Amino acid sequence: MGTTTRSSRRAAAIACAVALVAFLVVLAARWQHGFANVDDYLYARQAHEFARALANGPAALVEAWRAFGQNAPLVPTLAAPLAAIDPSPHLLTLAQLPFVLLLAASCTVLLRALGLAGARLALAAAAAASAPPLLAWAAMFHFAFPSAALTVAALAAYMLSRGLRSLVASALFGLAIGLLCVARVIGPLYAGALIAAVAGDQLTRHGDWRERLRGALVACSSAVLVATPWWAAAGGSALRYLTTAGYGESPFTHEAGLLERARERFDWTTTETGWLVACVVLALAALGLARALRNDRSRRPALLMAITALCAMTGLATSTNAGTGFALPAIALAVCLAAFAVAAPPARRSGRPAAGLRGLRALCWRVSLTSAAGLPCSMRYLRQASGSDRSGSSAHPDSSRRAQRWAASATHLTATD
Repeated sequence: MGTTTRSSRRAAAIACAVALVAFLVVLAARWQHGFANVDDYLYARQAHEFARALANGPAALVEAWRAFGQNAPLVPTLAAPLAAIDPSPHLLTLAQLPFVLLLAASCTVLLRALGLAGARLALAAAAAASAPPLLAWAAMFHFAFPSAALTVAALAAYMLSRGLRSLVASALFGLAIGLLCVARVIGPLYAGALIAAVAGDQLTRHGDWRERLRGALVACSSAVLVATPWWAAAGGSALRYLTTAGYGESPFTHEAGLLERARERFDWTTTETGWLVACVVLALAALGLARALRNDRSRRPALLMAITALCAMTGLATSTNAGTGFALPAIALAVCLAAFAVAAPPARRSGRPAAGLRGLRALCWRVSLTSAAGLPCSMRYLRQASGSDRSGSSAHPDSSRRAQRWAASATHLTATD
């Protein structure tokens, strides 16, 4: 048991180190090419106002919360000390660093629950935490990435709680839920998806119901204690914003049926992620889920991840407000399942173990090269969407040629494997 714990900690440390280096590299590239999202400046102003309020005491901070009631307070409050030094989003983006490390550690926990160990666990967690669809948002002073990291962290804490049997891990699960509710105004939607998945999991468990009930009460208490202060101070403004911008008549919404809203949500999510990367992640996530469902150990965590992602996307499909990075928590869970699909040991069949290994290596090459090609495409799309792309062109010939070159390299490498 001690060896397993040390191995998991080593894997988490490797994943955190790789994710940190990748984050700093992408951040440096982003600083060089300009900001990618106009929301950076709005949130930077919010952090600056919070910094001024903190200097005047808690009462002033509560008033600042009310003044920015339609924006969640977690990230700007964490960035307030940095904003006191320099309110530029260049510096404030460093407030994403704790969430990068949190995501890497949480991916390690989930992938270990799926059955990975040793080098496979370390590499899979590092790949998931540094995936281009996630780091493209981490390199902005934006609320999407912290919401994704906290969603993954909540599921990781639930897995550590052994079904809410551990009071400490249950408290961490509730803490992650509470922070998620104040990380973004639509955070309660993600929290609801997590609670639905956990409730379904609890219904399939037998025995120890008193112990699990105590864990549930601890989790609820922790979540309420964390989320209540802001929602009590600014909840009215937040709810008005949600109902008007999400479902009322506004520039962000339009009339559409349920199926049309679902199609628009899928189309917008794949466009934000990059169609090539989105298709690869979705296909591998489906493969990872199918492989996990065939194993008793990995079935439960895989279902929790899949149900959470599905419930979150279903909730988002009730509104025609496309938003920015709304689906990132679901994408983060899909990336974890995709990493499991690539890193899981191939099923050994009599007479063909070597062929299975070669197939796994070929798949790893294709995924890694496709992901590397997807990051500049994603960053370029985000810059253009916010109007900061200096080229002013709506096409992406450079990205297309780059993707073709990567694909050609992948074909050559896998053909010679």
